[in-house]
Amino acid sequence: MDQILKGLYRLGSREFPAFLVVGSHHLVQVDAGPAFMGPGYLQDLPKVLGKGRGPDFLFHTHSHFDHIGSTPFLLRHFPEIKVGGSETFARRLSRTKTGNSIADLNRALVRKSNMDREFIPGDFDYSFLTVKQILKEGDLIDLGGGVSLEVIATPGHTSDSLSFFLPHLEAVLAGDALGIIPGDDSWVAPQFLSSYENYLDSIERIRKRAPKTILLGHHSVVGQGECERFFNAAVADCLAFREMIEQYLKESEMKEEMVVQRIQAAEYHTLRGGKQPEAAFLLNLTAQVHLISKGMKGDRVG
Repeated sequence: MDQILKGLYRLGSREFPAFLVVGSHHLVQVDAGPAFMGPGYLQDLPKVLGKGRGPDFLFHTHSHFDHIGSTPFLLRHFPEIKVGGSETFARRLSRTKTGNSIADLNRALVRKSNMDREFIPGDFDYSFLTVKQILKEGDLIDLGGGVSLEVIATPGHTSDSLSFFLPHLEAVLAGDALGIIPGDDSWVAPQFLSSYENYLDSIERIRKRAPKTILLGHHSVVGQGECERFFNAAVADCLAFREMIEQYLKESEMKEEMVVQRIQAAEYHTLRGGKQPEAAFLLNLTAQVHLISKGMKGDRVG
C-alpha cells in the first residue's frame, strides 16, 4: 500500500492495484483486481481506515476478470459495500457465461499462487453480485470534505469502460482506457478491444480534463509534468500499432493468426521488458487483430 496523493491510496501491487479515495463522509475503492489479490487488499485497508472498516463503495472501471475478481471476497468481509459500475457492466455481470469465465480465470490464478486456503467457493460466485449504483457520464459523487469523483464514460477498451476524475486532486483513475506501460520504457501499449475509434475518442475525453496525475489500471502512475507527453504517446503508439497490424494483414492475405504470431515474436519475445503475462497478451492481441481485420474488410465491401 502506498499513498499517491492526499487521500488517494494504491492498494495491493503495482501490477494489480486497487485504488482508495477517502473523503470526510464516504470512502470509494476503485477496482478489485484478480481474486488472488483480495487478501492483500484486506491487509492494506486497515492501514488507511482502521480495523474492521471497509469502503462504502466499490466502483469498477470495467468487467474484466483482473479488475473485478476479488469483489466477492471483499463483500464476504464487508457485506455493506455498494457495488457500482456502468449499465453495460451490470448487464454483463448478469450473464451466466460471463460469470463462469471470470470465475475460471480467477480460480486458475489462485491455484497458480498456491492461495486456495484463503478462499471459499462463494468467493468465485459472481452470479450474486448486484450493481447497486449505476454510474453514467457526468455523475459527480460527493465524498465529503471537498472530495468528489466525476464519472467519465470511456468505451473502447471495452464497451462498459468508465474512468473517474478527481477534481480536487486533478487526477484520473483510468483503468485500461488509456492503455498500459508494460515495460521499462515509455511505450504505451494500446488496449482497444471493443472499438478502435471509441478508444481514441476516450483518450481525448480524458485529456480535456487536463489531469496532472494519471493512475493506470496496471503498473504505472503518470506524474505531474508527464501527462501531456503520455497522452501524445498513447495516441501515437496506438496509430502506429494499427498501421502495423494493417500492413501485416495485407502481407499475410488477411490471415489473422499469422499476424498474431508475427507480432508476438516481434513485440513480446524480443522488444519489451516487464511484459504482461503471455496468455493475457495473446488474448488481447487476438482481439485487436480481429477488430482491425473486420474494419478493413468492411472498408473493402463499402
